[in-house]
Amino acid sequence: MRTFVAFLLLLAIPSVGFARGMQSWSKQRMFVKADLVVVAVPVSTTNTSERCKLPEGFDVAGVETEFEVRSVKKGDTNVKKFVLHHYRLATRGMPANAPHLVSFDPSKREPYVCYLRKEADGRYAPVNGQTDPVFAIRKDVPPPPGTELHEFKSVHMKRQSMTRDMETKKIRLQGKHELWYKEPDFYLEINDDLMGREFRYERIDKLYTYYEGQTRGYISSYHADPGLEIEWTYFPDKRSYRKIGSETISGQPCDVYEHREVPKKHKMWLSTKNGFLMQRYSVYGPTNGDRATETISTVTEVEFDIPLPDSLFQLPANIEFRDDHGKGPAKP
Repeated sequence: MRTFVAFLLLLAIPSVGFARGMQSWSKQRMFVKADLVVVAVPVSTTNTSERCKLPEGFDVAGVETEFEVRSVKKGDTNVKKFVLHHYRLATRGMPANAPHLVSFDPSKREPYVCYLRKEADGRYAPVNGQTDPVFAIRKDVPPPPGTELHEFKSVHMKRQSMTRDMETKKIRLQGKHELWYKEPDFYLEINDDLMGREFRYERIDKLYTYYEGQTRGYISSYHADPGLEIEWTYFPDKRSYRKIGSETISGQPCDVYEHREVPKKHKMWLSTKNGFLMQRYSVYGPTNGDRATETISTVTEVEFDIPLPDSLFQLPANIEFRDDHGKGPAKP
């Protein structure tokens, strides 16, 4: 059983028309897929002569950063140092839909949690690939002293969400969501909203979706990992958040945190026991002439580490699945 600390700041940033499919893996998946998981400190970083293009077409140049290992969470416990093979942009300026690369300042001696795969030459690389390594190489932000972290291998939860116009208070979207997750690759979510009842299955790095009453569904092979939806255990960085009070959400005592840069526009209600995110409130806009909206998402029920049979995640036999372009495969 493992501890998972979610960096919800990445999930709380409003959408800005991001067009590139971003492979944002959950920590559960990275831990299972990684050859080595460590807490380590960068001690030196060097640009290399390597030049190449990432699969998405970005021009990049090679970088090697040497790390000293503080602790090993998975893999060879004898590893004391390793070299991280990663990239920097080789062009000036920031391209549209730029990759989320990593860089380090060894003089700061900051610890990082690193999820790594071993390359043939002995170097290590981010387990989720070189395009968006920020998910696999993260600053190690420890919880407050004496705080218990929640650990889980399976989850069943229900939540309700609502988005409404802040001026007229008219509801634009509301829905109920129920999901089941079994690490690392099984996921089922049912979304019941104005669009209908949507079923979403995560199986073997692919997402299968269909609406109730339909006989055709769709397969997407490149998408954000749904496991991110359930990485809730989190303790806010005091530089970004401040505690403003305490409330009870769905019977759970919670501390209320407000974002310092956008006060009253982004809040989180975290369980006082383990940091579980029970409720989130965000204000978006106004943008492009559209009025501002507010969204609130509340967990109403949650169960951890309950038995979840694999049969729960079996795809329905009466649905014909095709890719996002309406072509084959006719059956997964």
